[in-house]
Amino acid sequence: MTYDVDPVFFEALKPQYSFLVEERVLEISEKRNLSCRVYVSQCPQGSCPIIVFSHGVGASLDSYRVWGESWAGQGYHSLHCLNPDMDRQAFTHVQSQNPTWDTGLIVSTLASQPHLVDRVAEDLRQIPAAFEKTLAKTPKPFAGPVGEWGVAGHSFGAYGTMVALGATTKGQTQPSPMFPYKAGVVFSPAGTDKPFFETTSWIHMTTPVLFVSGTDDALNPNYDITHRWEAFLGLPQHTEAYFLFLEGANHFSFSEGLPGKPPLVEHQNAVKRVTIGFFEKVFEKKETLKRHFKKTAKAFAPNTLTIRP
Repeated sequence: MTYDVDPVFFEALKPQYSFLVEERVLEISEKRNLSCRVYVSQCPQGSCPIIVFSHGVGASLDSYRVWGESWAGQGYHSLHCLNPDMDRQAFTHVQSQNPTWDTGLIVSTLASQPHLVDRVAEDLRQIPAAFEKTLAKTPKPFAGPVGEWGVAGHSFGAYGTMVALGATTKGQTQPSPMFPYKAGVVFSPAGTDKPFFETTSWIHMTTPVLFVSGTDDALNPNYDITHRWEAFLGLPQHTEAYFLFLEGANHFSFSEGLPGKPPLVEHQNAVKRVTIGFFEKVFEKKETLKRHFKKTAKAFAPNTLTIRP
């Protein structure tokens, strides 16, 4: 069942605040530094919430700016850090060594590195403290201390985001200690050699979470919308969870799209409105999200919104 929503849902979201963009290097450990881009919201209260973004394979600091700019324009700082194990530089390195490989094989090679999920999750655990450390030395252009922390991720970065929110990967009996993120947004999560839900347990996840996916969200026959549903329906009943399902959206609708096939602006506008509504509910206790999800069908899980432009 699909709902046609008010056309305003797909219109551009007007920025409420200006924002600045700067780059910082975070020292995660003695041997690991992360290059980061920060979208600094000029919100009047100073201590805006801050959202850490975990990217997919092959990204650069220019990737996912649509979300950083949108969230900063609505009063949420956004911190995007590159994972050197799977960023654009790592992609180019593998490509140069294997010139006959297609993009899919390069991506799967990078994503199948042993313990990569654990490293992604460990980075997410360390990033808040490392960022606070740099902020103590160089506070500007921040007007004050940052507020509460949230986390978001796309594709393989979304998988790491789920682990950071308390999900456990195969072999774990308890979730690793994580920084207490207050909210999570999961764009089209993807695992490695198997559908990620087969190797992941959601029983420890209690953090409010928003899943975002689409009808054409498939990387290969092992990854389709069924896996997103399995994860969403497998969440503990006491978890505050939402699922935005866009007709016609594919795996890359939540990044920069594919060459010659950019994401639909209408899809991006809808995602902007729902993610902001989600942040407002979690961080500010506003109920704007309820307006988007008020037409939930009984055939779907609670708090599921399926729409088409």
